[in-house]
Amino acid sequence: MKRALISILILLTLIACGSGQKTASESSSSVLDEGLAAVKKGDYKSAYLKFGDFARQNPADIRGPINIANALALEGKYDSAMARFHEAGKLNANDPRIARGVSLCALLRHDRPLAVGREAGAGDLAKILDAYAKFTAALAKRDAKGIAANARLRSLLHGAGLLPVTDEELTRALDAYLGIVTSTTMRAYTAALKPGRVVSDGTVARIELASTDGSVKDAAYCRKFGGKWQVSIFTRSLIEAGGN
Repeated sequence: MKRALISILILLTLIACGSGQKTASESSSSVLDEGLAAVKKGDYKSAYLKFGDFARQNPADIRGPINIANALALEGKYDSAMARFHEAGKLNANDPRIARGVSLCALLRHDRPLAVGREAGAGDLAKILDAYAKFTAALAKRDAKGIAANARLRSLLHGAGLLPVTDEELTRALDAYLGIVTSTTMRAYTAALKPGRVVSDGTVARIELASTDGSVKDAAYCRKFGGKWQVSIFTRSLIEAGGN
């Protein structure tokens, strides 16, 4: 629960940061302020409606779709949130709040179900760890096919703050992601971490990672797709450090 709470707090900060742009009229700025106030109260549905009013009044203002996306993510509507982040990207694909919001949305999608998760049962545990071992072995060899065979690629990309829609965007995003996770630094970091406790609700799993001396701690996530466990976020520290 603590991990999900951290992600929520960061998303709330992103919404607050989104209030700084001063291009809207006084009346629509008031609507935006009302949405921010609703977020602070935990009333994400009302916030979504207020941010929607703001977006309709200011279609060229990126704060509209970004704040709508964050409110939807906080409400647990992750697919809808991703669609709004994509809309924001059409206004300014280089706004760092988009990548940050996408990665945090992906993390919440994994962490929230595990708030009441238990240690993985023996059957699932072996399969989860096997998927992770094969994935990291493929990383060490820079084996793109091996990575793809043991991972949910779009989920990995979302965790890195990348949101491809077209095949061309997917190809570019995969190249960028593989450049990060197969770098010499990242491969050395991965090799130093050993799997520990695995928490799962039967469909999502978190593998807690740590260095031998316990000085470095991290986590990777897996999801079960079609009965097969695949790595879906790698690693949590990349998200908490700001993604890509």
